[in-house]
Amino acid sequence: MRTFRVKVFGRVQGVFFRKNVKEIADELCLKGGVKNCSDGCVEIIVEGSEEKLEEFILKIKESPGVSKVEELKVRKIVDGNFKSFEIVKEESFFRDKKNAVGNLGKRLFG
Repeated sequence: MRTFRVKVFGRVQGVFFRKNVKEIADELCLKGGVKNCSDGCVEIIVEGSEEKLEEFILKIKESPGVSKVEELKVRKIVDGNFKSFEIVKEESFFRDKKNAVGNLGKRLFG
């Protein structure tokens, strides 16, 4: 088992990117989590076999849904022993959506 921290840059907030990432992770039986960051990127911690992790990265690079992945930074980290793959959200649904849409607006309109 390996664990990677993946930072994804581009149009990745406010476009259901985390949901798509979770679906890909579940399809590949990977564990970990995905969250929006305040700088507009998305951070993924993902754990699984080398082969499945490579497939996961390739699928993320394809910009699932209406997202537009411009850059990925992948780093190997210490194993996390996750039980499942989760979407990590802000303390409230509304704050999470407000921040995601705000970051999408910054991305689209500068």
